[in-house]
Amino acid sequence: MRHVALSLLAFTAAIAAFSAEARADAPQAFSIRDLKYSGPGCPEGSVAYLASQDAQAFTILFSKFYAEVGPGVDRDDAQKRCNLKLLFDFPQGWSFAIEGGDVRGYAFLEAGLSGILRSTYSFPGLPREERAFEMVFQGEMDDNYEKHDAVAPDRAVPCTGRKNLQIKTDALLDDRGARGKSGLLTVDSVDGVVRQTYRLRWTRCR
Repeated sequence: MRHVALSLLAFTAAIAAFSAEARADAPQAFSIRDLKYSGPGCPEGSVAYLASQDAQAFTILFSKFYAEVGPGVDRDDAQKRCNLKLLFDFPQGWSFAIEGGDVRGYAFLEAGLSGILRSTYSFPGLPREERAFEMVFQGEMDDNYEKHDAVAPDRAVPCTGRKNLQIKTDALLDDRGARGKSGLLTVDSVDGVVRQTYRLRWTRCR
């Protein structure tokens, strides 16, 4: 497991346009205190993050998250995962839940190939509350994609101070019916990095 407190200088172009509409019902301060990440989809030095100034969202940036199949490609590259563990800081008297997530990327699949992008969310304070969302791809295709996850849990997250959140993202390609064909499934955008944006829902503790 690697710890990261990355400078965002390398991602300046990617986050320059990042913003969220301000709403009054949110704390004045919000930050990501710590981020740990592991998995073949996010090697060391390939992940950064940004919390919006209005506390309405945060974005995770990846630079090397892709699954690939084809001639000369290692079989292990057909399946990639990144595990994220985040710790947040915000004022006492507030609690939050993840309202939704947006994952963008690119998919190239020759005929006969298929792929899956899966996101799994584990909520702070709700150890048995887990949400998983999938997007299925079928070749032949060559296009950008956008996946929207309506994540909000059924129950309010307890007011227990600092919050931990776990997010697992899997990218998988299946070429069992099309050996030798080429495919690429990324979580990236035109600026060269993956952008996953997560919207927050705040509540006041009583």
